[in-house]
Amino acid sequence: MSILHDVCKTPPGQAVITIQGSSAALYGFTAFPLEDAPCGAAIYIFARPSDSPQRSMTSYWEPLLVGETGGMRDRSDARHERIAEARRLGATHMLIHFCGRGTDIRRRIVADLGAVLSLPRNRVLSQPAAA
Repeated sequence: MSILHDVCKTPPGQAVITIQGSSAALYGFTAFPLEDAPCGAAIYIFARPSDSPQRSMTSYWEPLLVGETGGMRDRSDARHERIAEARRLGATHMLIHFCGRGTDIRRRIVADLGAVLSLPRNRVLSQPAAA
């Protein structure tokens, strides 16, 4: 068992939310309250409960902003700005897909998800990796 697995356990009762990217790849996300950022490298989606569950991408969550980070518990100004922006949009939770495979992979996943989440371009917080 890795140290990351020991430290970054999924909270009890948290279900995995599966989102399919434009490439048809499936990504598993776990919901966390906005205040309780888990540790580790990840792709994150700031979200709120959906008003129209039947039309929502997950039947429960409405995505508001998607991005990637090398460490969710980073206390940098950028992280606080992202959370403040997410709150202004109405976010209550973060959907987290843990991914420690490097920045380029995380950016590709963000681009893959950004193509299907129907978010304004400025709400996809990553540039695709160069080919």
